[in-house]
Amino acid sequence: MKKPVKRWVINITVILFLFSTVIGCSESRIFDGKVVETYGLINKSEVKVENVQYKLCVGNFIWGILLVETLIAPIYFFGFDIYEPVAFIKGDSK
Repeated sequence: MKKPVKRWVINITVILFLFSTVIGCSESRIFDGKVVETYGLINKSEVKVENVQYKLCVGNFIWGILLVETLIAPIYFFGFDIYEPVAFIKGDSK
């Protein structure tokens, strides 16, 4: 194999490996026996649970930016799967 081709294959492999480390980072959690789903900007009012702390899923944010030209991927990532539950907040948060 020629050096430029070998270098290109190595670069692509490294890039794919790095991207694979952030794929599918958001996941549902179970708090007090109730499954708490991820939510996004579109389904926030239906899915977000009040006594649960959420955080931004960086992997889905990056994928939404990288795949912006596809139109469908950013709608999914930003609209339905950008925040993931991380902790249950006990007591009244007000």
